[in-house]
Amino acid sequence: MKKMIEMLFIVLFCFLSLQYSSGEEVVCPISNLTYSTTYRWYVNGSDGVNNVSTWYVFTTEASPWDINNDTYCNLMDFVTISNHYNESGSPGWIKSDVDKNGVIEKKDILLASIYYGVHWGNQEEKK
Repeated sequence: MKKMIEMLFIVLFCFLSLQYSSGEEVVCPISNLTYSTTYRWYVNGSDGVNNVSTWYVFTTEASPWDINNDTYCNLMDFVTISNHYNESGSPGWIKSDVDKNGVIEKKDILLASIYYGVHWGNQEEKK
């Protein structure tokens, strides 16, 4: 219920700040969304004559520090990074390349370690 209220607030705020761009596209910036979370957004639009109502469903991307996509930055993420240590490829070639410089190195582990213990997403808390 709390998520629904937060999203309702975000959508209401968004509708108050609509910006029209070229054509019929409407740009509506939103922020403060949670990584790895699915949101439902109801949109009711009108051009003064025709009304259109629809639901949009989207899922935010996984956290860049959650290497194994389990919604937690924990030891398993560091194991995954270390399994690729000293490997290289094009920048951002795998998720273990946290700094996206093409080389898996200490810097990737250090960047991820800033978020150690942090949980993202809408899954139940792990015990």
